[in-house]
Amino acid sequence: MIAPYSSYNWTGGYAGVRLGTPLGENNWAERSIGAESIPGNWDGTTWGLTGGYDVQSGALVYGGALDYTGGEIMASSPQSLTFGCPGGSCETYVENAMALRGRIGWAMDRTLFYATAGLATGEARANFTGGATLGSDRLNGWTAGLGVEHAVTDSFSLSAEYLFTDLGRLEIPASCGTDCYTDVSYGRIRLGANFRF
Repeated sequence: MIAPYSSYNWTGGYAGVRLGTPLGENNWAERSIGAESIPGNWDGTTWGLTGGYDVQSGALVYGGALDYTGGEIMASSPQSLTFGCPGGSCETYVENAMALRGRIGWAMDRTLFYATAGLATGEARANFTGGATLGSDRLNGWTAGLGVEHAVTDSFSLSAEYLFTDLGRLEIPASCGTDCYTDVSYGRIRLGANFRF
């Protein structure tokens, strides 16, 4: 019978870098008449820094991590028959995102399969194409996902994960008073490299 884990131990701290790309759509809406722009896809490339600590007990691995994500993602949402976007598109941006996540996983030798969830925050802003900012705020929400990490050596690992982040609602008062908003949520695929110690 093959044991579910080996002598490799995931207990310890780590620090790493991430590259990511967003998934999903974003659109603007006007609550008073139920009008919405056409959804536009999130686009952009992000980089990130991660630090955390894991504890292994048998095959079970659990711990926490703090993330910072730099770079910028943007969704360009075209105007519809009921929702106008001067310049052609309603644009939503997210940058300077951070997350405090817990994670729990199952180790199979040097490979760790895990789930993760926690609190998220990010700076969001909205404008029409080529126009001034119509609304901006630091939004707070949550993030959750699944991933896999493989220890290439005792002190170096590679990871791949999918995270979904929901930062909540950004009000856009300069576009149509108190009626316009956009709900800021997106997925991300991230590839990472970690130095473990």
